[in-house]
Amino acid sequence: MIIAGKPNHNLACDPQLICDEAQKYNIKCITTPTIPDAMEEAKKVAAKDDVIFITGSLVTAGDALKHFGAML
Repeated sequence: MIIAGKPNHNLACDPQLICDEAQKYNIKCITTPTIPDAMEEAKKVAAKDDVIFITGSLVTAGDALKHFGAML
């Protein structure tokens, strides 16, 4: 499953483009308006032993790290 969120950057692509590509390969994909929203959605749908993998640009990583810091 892919959860595509939009990084906080004016040049970030629309998460729907990622889902459009994923659907070509029958991969379930949902979009969220932000990376923190994507992370929260991933936590909701993940099973106890699942791994949540965050990938993307440095901006995406920065958004994720900020959110992790807010969670601590």
